[in-house]
Amino acid sequence: MKKNTLIIEEKQKNENIFFLLQGIAYNYCLFENDSKRILNIENQEHFLNEDAIYQEYASSNIKVLKNSTILVIPISIIK
Repeated sequence: MKKNTLIIEEKQKNENIFFLLQGIAYNYCLFENDSKRILNIENQEHFLNEDAIYQEYASSNIKVLKNSTILVIPISIIK
């Protein structure tokens, strides 16, 4: 995925889990005044939204910080 690609948007229905194979991505929340609060930054070999298994909708936004390789796993396979 290319730099600055939005993978998950807050309150979006989770249908996939994303595993970061290579690169950097970050979770963040937006506020009313368009400011961002970065929740965490993930390097390679991390699940980006493993909480998707437990909740139906995304609790934060996830964006790729630089060109990255991401494995997409449908939640239906896991359940």
